[in-house]
Amino acid sequence: MNANKVEIKRLLPEKLSKTDWFAISDLIYGTDDDIFSDFFGDKEVARDIFPALIRKSSGLFSYENIRIAQKVTDIVGVIVFSYNKKFELEIEDGHIESLPKSYNAVKEKYFDGLLAEFSGINDVIYASCISVREDKRRENIGAMLIQEMIQECGYENDIYLDIVASNHPCIKLCTDERLGFGFKIIKTFDDYKKGGTMDLPCKTLFRLKGNSRQEKSLNGSPRKDGLHMPSEFEPHEGCWML
Repeated sequence: MNANKVEIKRLLPEKLSKTDWFAISDLIYGTDDDIFSDFFGDKEVARDIFPALIRKSSGLFSYENIRIAQKVTDIVGVIVFSYNKKFELEIEDGHIESLPKSYNAVKEKYFDGLLAEFSGINDVIYASCISVREDKRRENIGAMLIQEMIQECGYENDIYLDIVASNHPCIKLCTDERLGFGFKIIKTFDDYKKGGTMDLPCKTLFRLKGNSRQEKSLNGSPRKDGLHMPSEFEPHEGCWML
């Protein structure tokens, strides 16, 4: 097995080990540890609750909405997206008592509020989470996850995603013209965590919009972008003929 090969796969709950569940939970939690700490309380509680949410056949964090990046046996990235689906996020009664008081405020203002705008809308892709493990960043895994989403949903759709303003690497990835996703910041939320049953710390959130058409020509050359074609005698996965 090629130790450097990254595969993008559908998430199959029945195939996951305890280590895999922890990895997926930590990746999602890490996309915004402020929101998720207010929602779950801490990472350990999230690790306990996420598997129940992911095993559902519907809902924001359903396995149907999740694709993983796997390197050998390690899960190193995840993307959560919806295409013509409804967003729901219901915590089972058995877990409610372990959640902090801020749970209801975050659910109302963020999950029920911002995400409702895209719930069930046709021909719109909404990515609620893109995350790559810190030690595996700068390996093009984030771009691979976005590309997988586009290939599954089709190439004639608008794409929306919300990113915390301080997440500079993710913003750079999505707005990099060389990749052709064409994301632009179209809206800024400065108070998405205020109000509800209690006031929560404010954190700026950017909403980005892009498209999946990828019609732009790339500047430079494959060599400058770090790409090369191996000689026919060298080990390689395959060859695309365009």
